[in-house]
Parts: sequence; C-alpha cells; structure tokens
Amino acid sequence: MKKNKNALPAIEQAIKDLPETYQKYFKWLKSCSKLNTVKSYLYNLKKAEKMLGKPVLNCTKDDFVELKATLNDEKKWLGKTSTANSLLNAIQSFIGYCVDEGIIDKSPIPRKFNFPRDSNIRELSIFNHHIPDLRKMVADQSMHIRDSIKRYGSDETQIRIALQKQLAINMLIDLGCRLGELLAVTRDDIFQQKVEMDDVQKEYTMCRVYIFKKSGIDPGTKIFPLSEETVKSLNAYLDIAPPEVRMGTERLFLVKERQMQRYIEDVKEDFNKLIEDSGVKFTAHSFRHLFSTRLSKANINGYHVQKFMGHSNIQSPSRYIHLDIADSIAAFEQMRQHSAVT
Repeated sequence: MKKNKNALPAIEQAIKDLPETYQKYFKWLKSCSKLNTVKSYLYNLKKAEKMLGKPVLNCTKDDFVELKATLNDEKKWLGKTSTANSLLNAIQSFIGYCVDEGIIDKSPIPRKFNFPRDSNIRELSIFNHHIPDLRKMVADQSMHIRDSIKRYGSDETQIRIALQKQLAINMLIDLGCRLGELLAVTRDDIFQQKVEMDDVQKEYTMCRVYIFKKSGIDPGTKIFPLSEETVKSLNAYLDIAPPEVRMGTERLFLVKERQMQRYIEDVKEDFNKLIEDSGVKFTAHSFRHLFSTRLSKANINGYHVQKFMGHSNIQSPSRYIHLDIADSIAAFEQMRQHSAVT
C-alpha cells in the first residue's frame, strides 16, 4: 500500500490550529504513538467536542454521562462498540494527560466510561445445522446448470462458475482459511494420505494451505483433510477445469479475490431464499469463525486450534469462538450433574 505523503503535514497543520493545551498533548502523543493513533485521536476529540457542544476540558461528569448515553442510543450510535470506544478512549487519554500535567486537578470522567466488548455468547451468522443445507444447495445449483447445458446446449462458462462456487464454499467450510489463502491453493497442494487409525488403514484427501500474514506470506502451512462432499465437488470441477489447473501449474481458482467475494455474495442471497429470507449474514471470513467454533465444540486442544487457524498467538482463536444458548444449557446440565454426584 502506498503511504500518503501529505498525511503528516496535514495532521501537523491541524494540530497547530488547536489551543495550546491540545498542541502540547499531541506533541507528547506523537512521541510515544504511531501516526495512525495521533490521527484517530485528533479526529475523535474533534467529534467528541462537536457532540458535547463545548471543549472537553470544560465538561463535567454529567456531560460525559450524557455523551455515553447518546452513543448508546442505537439511532445516534457511531456504528459499533469498537468505534464508540475509540472516541471515549481519546477523551480518556487527553483528560489523563491534563491531570498528569496539573492542568486540571481531578478527572471528571465517570467510572466504567467505556462500553464492554460484545459478549462471546452470541449468535453466529452460520450455524452447524446450516452446513448440510448449504452444501446441498450449491451442489443442486451446479447439477441444474449442468443438466440444462446438456439438454439445451450453451456456453460451459456458467457451469464452471457454478462448480467454482460449490468448491469454494465446501473448502471454506472444511478448512476455515482466509479467502486469499484459499485462492492461492493449487492442484499440487491437494494430495492423498494413508493413515492407520484403530487398526484400520484409512485414506484421506488432504489440502495444504499457505498461511498469509499482514506482513506478507508466512512460510508456515497448515494441512487439513477435505470432506467427502468437498472431494466430490473438487473432482466435478477438475473435469472441466483448464489443463494448467489440472496439472498444478496454476491456482485452483482462476479468479480474483473480488470476483470470488461476489460469488459468495450470490450464494448468500440464494441461501437466504432457501431458508425463507431468514436474513443469514455471512462473508468468506464467517466460515473462519464457524471453523474455529466447530473445533472448540469438538474439544480440540487450544494449541491445535491455534495451528489449524494459522494464528501466531494461542489466545487469538478465542476471538473466533462463539457460544450459543445450547452451549449454556449443556454447561449448566454438566455442572448440575457433577454437583449431584459429589
């Protein structure tokens, strides 16, 4: 990404136009924070003063209580909890600096000024019980298009797109990878693996995924089996895929990320109609949350969940795990039964 060379001069000019106390605060903030933090706090302090109708330093505890109540009003909220907390954090930082420097004697900010993060007990956009219906829907769509082409004759492009959608959805369900990681998979990354389990030799179709990071591509990989449904959709797609895809010299999906996102958006619209316009909301990243939740519910240990998700920190997957009401009831019953035994 190209850096905006005009960003720093513009911020410095905006700071110069502020009162002296603010200039001292932002000079201190620049010495210990990143440019984006300075830019965010500058924007949020200006927005806070606009909402308060007066300078932050002239506000009382009641003013801040009223501001939080305004933010909490869904009609006037800034969009989501993290956005509202960014504004409140900017106020707290500035007031804290003023107290430390002796500009004001005591902080007028009330206790529990920030909003609590969203509870982890919340509904997922996609649940486990949606998976069979979703798999069946994309399979039926590709089958319907294929039959139409055989009967009436047409361009095979439509069947290739339908099979790409079917394969992408199935692989996202099975692998829980990022969309960019999925689009980097080649035919050579899919291989057979024989494993002996419970004195029985089984053969699995495995998929190797190269883990992407914000700073580039990490050399690490994760390897995870593909389900029978995904293997069937893979074979159906490879039957009409270009030769370079089948040979493994090209990526499995010869589409750009934005185009694949549109494909998934089409699947979402069709799926909503299938389940009577229930308003299920999902993106490619939603399958990542679903994958982590399924691993957790299967009692996979935290270290393995971290590796399967491709996270560098063992605590990161916890942000992707969602609990529902059924989990609460199951936990309650387990505690009740344990108490009765002891």
